[in-house]
Amino acid sequence: MQTLTVQVNYRAPVGRVFDVCTDFSKARHISAIKKLEVLVGNTFAVGTRWKELRKAGWSDAWMEFVVVECTPPTGFTITTEAGGTLWTTEFEFTAATGGATVTATIQWEPHGLALRLFNGMIRHRMEHGMKQDLEDLRACIETQS
Repeated sequence: MQTLTVQVNYRAPVGRVFDVCTDFSKARHISAIKKLEVLVGNTFAVGTRWKELRKAGWSDAWMEFVVVECTPPTGFTITTEAGGTLWTTEFEFTAATGGATVTATIQWEPHGLALRLFNGMIRHRMEHGMKQDLEDLRACIETQS
């Protein structure tokens, strides 16, 4: 099992950060998301399912996500399957001096020789992508506070 953790601080209260991170209308602020369609559920809760057309390396790819845990305003967990691998991402929201901290922990088990061989490159892209998503949301949160 592979694990990657990314942490970003925000100058906004935990509740506000959680609300923006779970508001599908704010996805337009995330530069990697080209299109988003909610498939199941009209609020962010366990069982909500959506798909995103995302910039993935040199091309775009559809990814489908489902919320498997949700405890507002302290966290949620989502899963997606891509390339035969189940990806689980846990988001934790905690109060910090002057605002909030979001900790995103991604876990995956690479299946097949190709994924194991390219695991270092995958990790690098995942880390860069998650940091960029969280930075894009920071800009949205801090300019609209």
